[in-house]
Amino acid sequence: MKKVNVSIVVIVLVCLCCVSCSPKVMTTVLKTYPALPDTAYVAVYEDSNNVPASAEPLGKVSVVDNMFSTRGSYQQVVNMATAKTRAVGGNGFLITKHILPSAFGSSIHQISGTMLRINPLDTAVVSDGDTARRAQYAADIDRMADTPRKPNYVTYSDTSSYNRPALGNTVAVNIGYGTIIGSTAGLQGAEREAARKLFNGTNWDVRFILQSKRRLGGVGFIYSQYCSGLPGDKVINRNTYNSVIIRSFMVDWVFRGHFAPKWIFASYLGAGYMGFRNNLESIYDTNSRGSISGATLGFHLGVGVDYRFSKHFGIGADLSVLNGKIMKLNYDNAVPNDLEALKNKDNLNLNILRLNITTGVRYYF
Repeated sequence: MKKVNVSIVVIVLVCLCCVSCSPKVMTTVLKTYPALPDTAYVAVYEDSNNVPASAEPLGKVSVVDNMFSTRGSYQQVVNMATAKTRAVGGNGFLITKHILPSAFGSSIHQISGTMLRINPLDTAVVSDGDTARRAQYAADIDRMADTPRKPNYVTYSDTSSYNRPALGNTVAVNIGYGTIIGSTAGLQGAEREAARKLFNGTNWDVRFILQSKRRLGGVGFIYSQYCSGLPGDKVINRNTYNSVIIRSFMVDWVFRGHFAPKWIFASYLGAGYMGFRNNLESIYDTNSRGSISGATLGFHLGVGVDYRFSKHFGIGADLSVLNGKIMKLNYDNAVPNDLEALKNKDNLNLNILRLNITTGVRYYF
């Protein structure tokens, strides 16, 4: 009995696997003729201008991802569509839409097109001057689009929006919260509070992303700036006004794509310039100023989500981390607070780890 049960489970799992691996084929049929044999030739057209003039639209067929499809080469999905065309007596298939595989969308090719009945002896095509026939042909296809769909039918336009090609170029402007991740252990009282204020502030950035509409990967150029507190804020520590500014210019490898009709996921990984500056000013003499500064090679890692509410505009939010170690700090009219550090100021270094949470607007083009 156990062997029988195991066999049934195995058979069910194999069946489910086969079903899940195959794309979904959906049809809207306007008219049928006697079905053609499986070996009957079906002409496939990728250009409507090559379709014979006598072609009669029989309906629409779409081959789309069922969310678990793994078998879906271009030839395989075309074969599925032509099989449906034979079933309604058609001998021609015009591809009207073709969506390539994408990492955030579907892993298979997806197509949609018109099933046709063509006179085998007709080799003439609709000429550019034959406006009456071309208009009738267009009207027949429009009529199919207006046909009420069945309750369980999902139009290709619905599913294709989940599997769009990768985005094109984008300009983004963001602003939000930034923090320097560091330890305040050993600091007491006012110094600890001053460090806390300097470690938390405002971050803004401007991004320009270059990305082919047929590729998920692209290149991003990101200028980012962190300032302690709000812009213009100064933190008092040991009778001195302090304000920290960290600037960075990163060149990133960008990976983006749709995961829902209007939602986009993005990830960033790159490196570039990172500069640190702590501006100092005496609270007793505003003309007495100094700074501690340095620069290094920094690294950037981030993820983000966009909501695209129109063809060209959207909003988004990002979480990113920037890290770099400045091996030598430059003291301009400033000295370290502690005597031990003063003796070794030429060997002082600074490790910067920034965490940014920002939101902003997007322009797609």
